[in-house]
Amino acid sequence: MARKWFQLVDVDGSAVTSAASTYVDIEDVDSLLDAVKKEYNDSYLAGIAAPDLTVFANRAAYDGHQKLPKASSSLAALGTDEDSPLIVQVPVRRRVDTDEQPPHKKARSSTVIEDEIIESIGHNLNIDAWHVGGIDLSIHKVESDFPEWFYVRKEALDIVKVFKAQMGARRNVVFVGTPGVGKSMLVVLFAFYMALIEKKRVVLFRKLKAVQPVGFSMLYLDAQSDPPVFWRMARAAISDIDRVENQNFELCLDGLPHKEVYDHFGTLGRFRLLATSAQYQMKDDDVHLRQCLVPFWSLSDLKVIGTHRKWSEQEIKDRYFYSGGNLRAFSSPKDGLKISTNQAIRVVDLDIATLLNTRYEGGAESHVDRLRMTGIKASGQSDLARDTNAYLDCSKWICVITSEYALRELSNIVKPSYYEELWRKASMLGDDGLKGIAFENYVHTLARDGKTIKLRVRPYDRVKVKQHTYEDLDIEPARYSNDGNDAAECDAAMKQFACSSDDYWYPSCHSLETIDSVAKLKIDGQSKVVGLIQITKSDKHTIDSKAINKYAGFFPNGCRYMALVLDMKTCDKFRLDPVSPDTEVPLDVAHFKEFPQSNTL
Repeated sequence: MARKWFQLVDVDGSAVTSAASTYVDIEDVDSLLDAVKKEYNDSYLAGIAAPDLTVFANRAAYDGHQKLPKASSSLAALGTDEDSPLIVQVPVRRRVDTDEQPPHKKARSSTVIEDEIIESIGHNLNIDAWHVGGIDLSIHKVESDFPEWFYVRKEALDIVKVFKAQMGARRNVVFVGTPGVGKSMLVVLFAFYMALIEKKRVVLFRKLKAVQPVGFSMLYLDAQSDPPVFWRMARAAISDIDRVENQNFELCLDGLPHKEVYDHFGTLGRFRLLATSAQYQMKDDDVHLRQCLVPFWSLSDLKVIGTHRKWSEQEIKDRYFYSGGNLRAFSSPKDGLKISTNQAIRVVDLDIATLLNTRYEGGAESHVDRLRMTGIKASGQSDLARDTNAYLDCSKWICVITSEYALRELSNIVKPSYYEELWRKASMLGDDGLKGIAFENYVHTLARDGKTIKLRVRPYDRVKVKQHTYEDLDIEPARYSNDGNDAAECDAAMKQFACSSDDYWYPSCHSLETIDSVAKLKIDGQSKVVGLIQITKSDKHTIDSKAINKYAGFFPNGCRYMALVLDMKTCDKFRLDPVSPDTEVPLDVAHFKEFPQSNTL
């Protein structure tokens, strides 16, 4: 079977759908039309026969009135990608139900929104009085993908200020950032705010990717009329925007990329707000347009959401391991998290891995957009005093990968310097969790590359002392292994490590309790003593004595627990929790003897 990209258009050339794809057994016009009819039989093509549709090779052919001449015309070289879809024109009778309907009358394809729902939404929309925390909104009764419990994070409060300031200056705003951080929800929220609080006439036009086939919806909010008018079209076309009788409305767009807006600029170019699914290409004459970054989510904020959903601490940790700061991924069904992350990183090579730390696009744009998280450089002030202008200033934006799983996978191709740079950026972002991820992967990558890890080590003081005596310790990983996707596989891997020639092992995932890796050490005059290593940037760490005792049983020739931190200052202060663990395994604390760029980490 062959995959074919196509787009439905109206008789005037307006997009009915965005580019979509289907599969055909035979690459000819007849097969394509049968497949398209099947996809849209219950919506746009209801009552329309497949032979009544007209096919064009691409948009240029459509504009030149050059349709494909025969039902048997070959499509082998056409419709091969989303950027150049086949154009399928829908006959005029598709729209007889709404063409002449004025906006205050319910169109057959639209649904009137009940007054009680509108009242309940408006009740909690005083966004100027909001503070950090969860709030119950009823927007999900109209836009079903909007959360019932909306968590207002600090960044959302900042963006409210940006929104109010830009609307006051009569500027248009494009919300940009990684897919899955909440851009769409903000546009939906602000659309209701403008309609119900500011009493403006608003049209919210959205691309719906969560439903199949992909299409558009349109929401009409008019609190100015007497009586007020509120309706929603579940299946809309771009041309429906022009059919609204009173064109004095604020247009809010969600999910449309720059190209789609540009292709229909006469209708869509007037937008007031846009949440785009990709980067928006600013032009020199966009003087009344501002881009506003919606940053990725912090672990602390995601923990609040997980706790509200009654997820265990371990489940929150497991989800964040894959999702990083992507709210949509964090909230997705758990069994699909690893699959979606793998799909995003499967084409990443060294060049693209480097590109992911920049704002530049590349050949694997969809994958780059999925993995790359963008945040705002910390100002050095308190969070509450953050300059909201930074949301509009791309020079203050920092791009990183935050998925620990993706970073773990990339450690197979990148150099240790990649994680030095990640630490530096995490420090600029003020993201302690990301700094910890960078430090751990830095150590693993040193071992993978066979580089000697020079440390200074001391015994852990169960009773705190003021002075410590350090000794040199080198980890010399001539051979390493990296496997184990769950607790059982990690246990098996450690048992195998005990009798193998490997010098360093770490798991493929984060299934170990209380340690991060295992290494063979030369310490206290003993050769190849096994070290159970916990890598942490903190000066304190919770230890699980039961887990340590279990791991010790895998190494009958002896082992030690070692907390590995970055510098001597942290090492001197280091404390375990509990301070005197219930274990006979010797406990050590170590730090890097010399770091090549001490001002970086």
